[in-house]
Order: sequence, then structure tokens, then C-alpha cells
Amino acid sequence: MLTAATEIDEDRLIEILERAATVALVTESSESPGRFRFVHALISHTLYQDLGPTRRARAHLRIARALEALGAERAGRFAELAHHWAAASGADTGRARYFARRAGEAALAALAPVDAIGWFSRALELLDPGGDDDVERGWLLAGLAQAQLQAGRPEYRVTRREAGRVALRAADRELLVAIALCTPIFESVEPSDTDFIAVVEAALSAVGGADSFPRARLLTALAEALDQRDWQRREDLASEAAAIAGRLDDQRGFYELAPRIFWNLMSPARLAERCDLAERAARIPSPASSSVAEFDVLHVMHYGRVEAADRAGADAAFGRLEELADRLGTPFSQWMLLQNRSWRLLCDGDLAAAEQTAQQGLEIATEMGVAAAMPAFGAQLLSIRIQQGRVDEIATLVADGVDDFVTLSDSWKSTVALVNCMCGRLDDVQIMLDQEFADRFEHLPQDQAWLFALSAWAECALALGRRDVAAFLAQRLRPYRSHMIYASSFMAGVVARTVGCLDAMLGDRASAEANLRHALDIHQHFGAVYWTARTQLDLADVVDAPELVDAARVAIDRYGLEGLRPRLK
Repeated sequence: MLTAATEIDEDRLIEILERAATVALVTESSESPGRFRFVHALISHTLYQDLGPTRRARAHLRIARALEALGAERAGRFAELAHHWAAASGADTGRARYFARRAGEAALAALAPVDAIGWFSRALELLDPGGDDDVERGWLLAGLAQAQLQAGRPEYRVTRREAGRVALRAADRELLVAIALCTPIFESVEPSDTDFIAVVEAALSAVGGADSFPRARLLTALAEALDQRDWQRREDLASEAAAIAGRLDDQRGFYELAPRIFWNLMSPARLAERCDLAERAARIPSPASSSVAEFDVLHVMHYGRVEAADRAGADAAFGRLEELADRLGTPFSQWMLLQNRSWRLLCDGDLAAAEQTAQQGLEIATEMGVAAAMPAFGAQLLSIRIQQGRVDEIATLVADGVDDFVTLSDSWKSTVALVNCMCGRLDDVQIMLDQEFADRFEHLPQDQAWLFALSAWAECALALGRRDVAAFLAQRLRPYRSHMIYASSFMAGVVARTVGCLDAMLGDRASAEANLRHALDIHQHFGAVYWTARTQLDLADVVDAPELVDAARVAIDRYGLEGLRPRLK
């Protein structure tokens, strides 16, 4: 390369390098003959600075041309080429821009999003301000948005919006699709982005109605972009995507699509369907280049197994999830890992570690600009404070959530009511319950928080002695008695416990005992310390079993479950 760049005869060049080695400026590699390096970076820096701007630019240009002539592009050495062409001071900005984009794309593929951000930003700087190549600008913006998304930078939304405007203006099919697929896999709690929805709908129109994985993936992108309260349409879009995937014989496509479908089929009635989806994807050998997709598949498999109260299966998935998250090292994977680790610590009775882990997750998610950061942390903190008997400390924080998290407001009201109930504000709870029960809770979106919301209203009905509400909720929840109430990072025991308590209030002691014993068995096998003790106390209220109270007392003392201590009196 030096021979080509300097146009010096090879023998003469080796002689110069050997003289430089004699005075300890460079050293020859013993492993790779023909390769030399500077003894210290300071030497390289000093020599570089001694070159005048013109000579420096000419040197970069010669090196860039020499690298290309020697096949550096075929070898994928895009970062080197981009660096030298860009430093050639405008000798060929088109080549510099081309290689900067290729370097950005290579960095994305190598899971190096921070490097990719630098290269796409550099390529955008190299665009001609007065030029009219809007499509190229759109592709560079699309690449930058994807890099920012991977790096956990919240500004990806602004970049994506700008790229979307370019794509709509240019009506470029491939660009529209690329921007439409620049979406995070986690759900947002922000109102729907109408500008982005327009891009996704334009991309769907561009790809046409024939079965294809791009179409299926765009359907999930549209579902993810919708308001969370529009749960039925989200499920319809995900179902259509699943149907397309079922008709196409493409394991790789299905592997990457399955997690996206999973997160948009969150009503309890679809549990078996989404668990089957996750398990089918998990049986497909993970492509070597798809660590991110593998993480997504493991994440939904873990989530589904928790919902199905399969602790052994969830533990196996979580072990693999930990290994992969450490390998990926992305902010999103670390946030997801910390969320899951927090509730698992809480489940095992380590309340202090659970809170510390949840706080670490909040810090990462906040830095990423994740809209769901505070709701997820709030749910975790509420679960911890309930077990500690310190719910009154976060009553104001929970109440503020109704206004802060607009798309979660319907479900969040049940949390506010539950906290008021635990704090003894029953008059406020009565008013809230009357308002929410007016339409028999039909306004609640049947998403991942639906079971929790109904179970929270059930606790309020029990505290207020509302038999009408209790009878309705017992009937509504009974089909899901074996489901774990699990919403992202908040686990509230199995549905059978709630149904059993409602049955007891309604005077059906046989059904109450059967449901509570079923719940106790699940909680014990799952290793849920708090929910086991709470169910033991619930069952002791129905049957004469002082040994259950004694067992609950042992757990309360051992794990500091002060929220249950008043029930021992």
C-alpha cells in the first residue's frame, strides 16, 4: 500500500523503513512480514502535524486511491476508505460520502451503533447544501436514525421524522420501507405519532397487498405506532402479520417477525397463541449474525413462560437472556435484563436488591429517552412498597401518573384506586369505582395491564363490600385463573387468588377454597415468596388452618414482608 501511495520503489521503501526502525521510530511486525507500525502514537501525530494542509490532503488522497486499487472496498475496509477520502479536502466528496455511508452500514451490522452515528453524521455533512439528491439524504437520515435507535439515543425520533418527510416527498418505495421499519420492539406509552404512521401506511401501499415478510413486518410496525388504547386494531394487524408469516416458508423471516407479533397480541385470551409463537421461534436455530433477533426471541419466550406460571422454563430462558445481554451490551438489552432481574429478586424475597436493580434500569431507560421508563419503574416500586407495607410513601407519585402517562390513564386509574384503598381512603375509592364500573370496565384496553387492572378493582370491591362488582369481576376473571398477572416488570400473583377471594366474599366457600388452593400451589411452585404467604392468609380466612398462618408468619419475619403483618393480628 505504501509503495502504491508513495510511488517509491519497493526495495527503496524497505530501506527507508529499516532506517526508521534503526532509530526506533517504527518497528517491523514479527508475525506479519511486510507490516510496520510506529513505536508510539506520538511519533505518528508529530509527523502528521508537521505536514502542511495541502501536502496532508494529497497524502490522504494518494492513500485512498491506493487502498481502492488494492481491493480495500472488496475487503470491507470502508472506515479506512471513508477516513482518507474525507480528509482529502474535497478531492472527491462523492467518494467520501459513499464510503462514509458504507462504513455506517458496516458499523450497524457489527452492532457498533456509536461508530455508525459518527459515519452517517459525517456523510450528511458531506452532502452538497445546494444539491437536489433528496433520496440520498433520506437514506443517510434513515441510517442515522437506526444507529441512534440501536445506541439508545432518544433523538432517533427527530431524525426519523425528518427522514420520513424526505421519503414521502420522494415517494421512494425502498426508502419508505427502511424508515417505517426503524421502530423499537418495546411498546411506547406516548400518544401515536401521526407523522410516522403516515410513513408506515405509505410503505404498506408501496409494497402492495401480496404476501411477503416486508408486508408482514410493516403491519407490525403500524401496530407498534398506534396508540396503546387502540388494542383491538393492534391485535388485528398482528394477526394479519401472523397469518402472512404462516403462509410463507421462511424460517429466518419468521424468527425476526415473531417477537413483534407477540407484543401486539397481549390480551389474556391470546396467551396460548403468543406462547406458541415464541416457542416456535425459539426452536429455529438462531442465525449467527442475528444476536439482536435472538435476544428478542428469548425475551418473549421468557415473558410468555412467566405469564403461563412456568418458573423452570422462565429460569432457563432468563439464563440464556443474561448471557446474550452481556454479549450485546446495548442499552436496550441491559434495560430489559435489569427489569426482569428486579421482579425476579422481588419474587425470591430480596426486596432491597430488587429496588436497587429497578433503579439501575430506570437510569439506563431515562438516558435512552424511553417513554415507558417511569411507568415501568413506578410499577416495580409499587410492587416493592406493597410488600414492605410502605405504599403511602408513593401515593402522590402514583396519582400523578394518570396525567403523566396519557395512553396508560385508563389502566393506571386502577393503580391509583388500589393505593387509595391500601391507604384507607375508601370514600375516594368508592367514587372512582362507580365511575369505572359504569360501563362494566369495557373502556379498559385488553393489553398486558388488563388482568392487573381488573384484579386491582377486585381488591377495591372486596374492601368496599361491593358484591355487584365482585360478582361481575369473578365471572370476567375466571377463564384466566391459571394466568400469572404479569405486566412488563410487575407481577401480582396468579388470577386464581383474586377469583378465590371474590368467591369467598360472595359466599361460595367451595369455589373459594378450590381457587385459593390452586393459587397456593402455583405460587409455591413458582417460588413467589410474598404471594405464597398472602395466599396462605387468604386461604386461612376461608378454612380453619392455623398452620397456614404460622407458615405466612415465618415468611413475613424472614423476608420483611411488613405489608402482610397487619393480617396476623
